[in-house]
Amino acid sequence: MINRALLTLVTTLFCLTAAAGDRRAPYTQHEALAIGLLRGQTPTGNWVGGVVAIAQNECFVALTTAGHNLIDGAGRPTAPLSKIHVLLAAAELAVIEAHTDPLNPSTTPPEDDWAIVIAAKPLCGQQFVTIPPGSIRPTRLPSKGLPVTLACIHHDRPSLRNRTSAEQCRLYPPGKRFAGLYAHKQGEPVGLHSCTAKLGSSGCPLLSAQPGQPARFIGTQIEAHLTTGAGVARLFSDRYQRAYRHALAQMAQLDDPRGQKTAQLSGPN
Repeated sequence: MINRALLTLVTTLFCLTAAAGDRRAPYTQHEALAIGLLRGQTPTGNWVGGVVAIAQNECFVALTTAGHNLIDGAGRPTAPLSKIHVLLAAAELAVIEAHTDPLNPSTTPPEDDWAIVIAAKPLCGQQFVTIPPGSIRPTRLPSKGLPVTLACIHHDRPSLRNRTSAEQCRLYPPGKRFAGLYAHKQGEPVGLHSCTAKLGSSGCPLLSAQPGQPARFIGTQIEAHLTTGAGVARLFSDRYQRAYRHALAQMAQLDDPRGQKTAQLSGPN
């Protein structure tokens, strides 16, 4: 029989040790208000992922997330759009459009695991904090790593829930660290990082900032690799960036009463 007092002591010491080595801390910068949650409802339960607001107009907000939050590996929607909402700065926004890779319906390959969503503001004219995107290619990532910040609302520790946390780490090209993980993806818009990525962090943004410059969104957390401990990010470039421009055009059309259209799950042309 296990001594319950001893088991409790060992468990407590383990948790304290894990917390002591955890580098995640409250994100106190103003742009933390641009980080939110994407929440979907299904008949079998709810799911949650991360989002970041990167643009807005009078009535709509464009946000990025992981593609698998919306489309599974077989190309099926994870939930109807009417059951997906964004929680951002204490407001709930309905998702009305989702743009995923039009050429690759599966989100299993990391280069295809991205999405842009358009959400309706509760009130037209309401202003939200946004973090502008910056395009980056894997060939521009230094072998020693690019300093980045993973900003996220985590769910694995009570002290981190319901608040945005940030952790600084480095972003590397695929195959250069972590036992050569994704070496066959060199040249693809994928990066590996050393920030803590737990269940529910998919869709959280990777941010980069030059000294004296505001933060920019450069990639989306999509996978936590258990064997190597690597976090995997889809970089904001090529099809991801083009979908963003398409979403801006859609938002302009939606903002015009003459251009109102039914929300649908679709990809950019």
